[in-house]
Amino acid sequence: MKLEIPLIVCHDPDKPKKECKAAEVVEELVRRKVFTSYNPSGFGNCHEVTLGLLINLGEARLYTPGWHYVQGMCKEPQGFHSWLEYDEWAIDCSNGKQVFAPIEDYYRVKEPKDIKRFTLDEILEKVKTRDGKKELNIFDS
Repeated sequence: MKLEIPLIVCHDPDKPKKECKAAEVVEELVRRKVFTSYNPSGFGNCHEVTLGLLINLGEARLYTPGWHYVQGMCKEPQGFHSWLEYDEWAIDCSNGKQVFAPIEDYYRVKEPKDIKRFTLDEILEKVKTRDGKKELNIFDS
C-alpha cells in the first residue's frame, strides 16, 4: 500500500509564483519513505509531527542550515502552535496535511506572538535520556 501524504503549496495569486524549496525537500523525504512522523489518520498534534519532520530531515541527511522549528501563540488555530520555516516558507504540519505558505502570508493569517525558533542542533541538545527512554521538552525553554 502506497502512503499518500498531501503536500499543499499555497501561492498568492496576486504575486509572481516563487519556488518552494521546502516542498521539494519534503517530497524527497516522502519519496525515500523516511517521513516517519506523519500520521495518516488525519489527526496529528502539530508539535509532534513538526518536530518529527525536522528530525526526519536530519536522519535522512536532507537538513540544511536555514530550517527552523518555530513555536508561537496563534490566532488561527487559537492557542500554542508549532510549524517549520525554511527559505521564506512556513510549513504547517498537522491534521494529516503539510501546508507550505510564504512566511509573510502565513503570519498574516496566523498572527503568531511570542515566537521562539530552534535549529535541529538546538532541538537535539534538549533531548534527554531518562530510564533508557529519550525525552524532549522544549515548551518551557
